[in-house]
Amino acid sequence: MTKDVLAKILFKLEKAGVKTGDKLLLAVSGGVDSVVLTHLVVKLAESQRYKFALFHLDHSLRAEASVADYQLVETLAAELACPFYGYKRDVRCIAKNRKQNMEQTAREIRYQLANEVLTSEGYDYLLTAHHLGDQAETIMLNLIRGTSLNGLRGIALAREQLIRPLLDFSKPELYQIAERNSWLYNEDATNDDLSYSRNRLRHRIIPMIEEHYNPRFQHALAQMATIIASDDDYLENIAEKQLEQISSFTGKQMVVDLSAWQDIDLSLRRRIIRLIFLKFNGDMRNLSFEHIEIIDQWLIEGRIATRQYFSSLEFILQKASVLIRIRETNTIFEPLKIGLGEHYISKDNLLITVSKKIQPNSDIYLPVSLFAEGLYLRRRLAGDYIRPLGMGTKRKSLKKFLNEQKVALAERANIPLLAIKEEVIWVKDLRKSIYASDKIQSDEIIYITIQSGVEKCARHLSSGVE
Repeated sequence: MTKDVLAKILFKLEKAGVKTGDKLLLAVSGGVDSVVLTHLVVKLAESQRYKFALFHLDHSLRAEASVADYQLVETLAAELACPFYGYKRDVRCIAKNRKQNMEQTAREIRYQLANEVLTSEGYDYLLTAHHLGDQAETIMLNLIRGTSLNGLRGIALAREQLIRPLLDFSKPELYQIAERNSWLYNEDATNDDLSYSRNRLRHRIIPMIEEHYNPRFQHALAQMATIIASDDDYLENIAEKQLEQISSFTGKQMVVDLSAWQDIDLSLRRRIIRLIFLKFNGDMRNLSFEHIEIIDQWLIEGRIATRQYFSSLEFILQKASVLIRIRETNTIFEPLKIGLGEHYISKDNLLITVSKKIQPNSDIYLPVSLFAEGLYLRRRLAGDYIRPLGMGTKRKSLKKFLNEQKVALAERANIPLLAIKEEVIWVKDLRKSIYASDKIQSDEIIYITIQSGVEKCARHLSSGVE
């Protein structure tokens, strides 16, 4: 084992805050990456007086192979005379119950259990064996899905108590270190399964780029991530200071001064919007680029006293500011199933009448068979489409339809519409769909009339119909 390798690892650990004598919990899968990390930390512990333990989770996904991994890590801990924290969970079953993919579920369970050990047993840091290949794959996946600078900065060396000291080492380098030292490890067959997008990047796309364009492509991505991380931190710091200058935050609500909003650079406005969600929600998982653009445009062009709802937040536009607060549960519009009879929807001030009897001048004529699939009043969703009247049966995405109808981005999230599954039947105040024609070919028809406006619906305000 070269001194250079140990020096690199020690440098990373110290950069992340590890001190002499700290207690380190090592996440060990049994693969070459984590086995190499374990032995390197063991070697450093001789001079740095680290106290360490091994953590392993059997995901119950690979039958005998999972058992073999567990036994290898347990045996390694025994040989090193260090504590071993081994767990077994049925990840497939848990993922099904949570309605998540298995990769996400496995990651959540691993970190949950590891953090429990950190807290209960008093360990200072959790070390994982993410390496250069993981870094490159993560950056490329983020780029393919669409991301901001934050996604291009890749995997950080450290986050709170989590440290990844192998990020500068490629997978071939880790194999060489293991072979030179005769360290035993297992191979995970699922790493070769090309049904996983990460594996296709690992075995097909990245090798092709390295062969034909840049043999040091992974290192180039890592270098780019380092540069972007510094730039991203700098811009984020400016955005945080800007938000402090134009807002007051009590913990329950925030008031943002909009008098100079347009004078702030667009790049910083986007970051400020992200920071607002971060302050209230703790994350930005449900905040898309489109949401940010809608909010920004509405803050500039929206009418005073109008409201917008995004995720758990309510935005109320005032004369020279916007009030932001956690919205009450009853302000969230849940899809409402529309059956036969009259329906008054107070939130939208709509009266919808559904009948099997012939209703002259109806707004919508639906075949009974289609109506039976479930008609809902709701807001737009990804994948929605409409078949506009006059275009035969040709479909058009709702997004394109709204663009053509020149509907402002700020207004789109709140437009009431009637839909059956992904097909939009009616959109308030906009061009009609094919179901507005009484020439529809069907033996049995459902007739729907829709009235809007306070005067038309006033007689139903106290009816209790929702």
